[in-house]
Amino acid sequence: MMVAVDGRQKGYSEGVTLKELGEFVIELGADRALNLDGGGSTTLATSDPSSGQPILLNAPFHARVPVNLRVVANHLGGYADPLLPTARNDEAE
Repeated sequence: MMVAVDGRQKGYSEGVTLKELGEFVIELGADRALNLDGGGSTTLATSDPSSGQPILLNAPFHARVPVNLRVVANHLGGYADPLLPTARNDEAE
């Protein structure tokens, strides 16, 4: 799983401490985690299945402007093939 927590943004997000982040990922079922960064460059996006275009899932913060993307020179990305459609449980019976 990937988790992104928005930093402190008045009226939007309080951010989290490292202790709170650890407790949160444990609640999600993780037994270990890797904290990569923090701050306004944290961005989580996915691909819109119908258009293939990126969809921003959080609110990065740059130059004191909410949802203002920060230009960064590195990133961590992942790719997964789309899930195949499955029959609903009640249809399988």
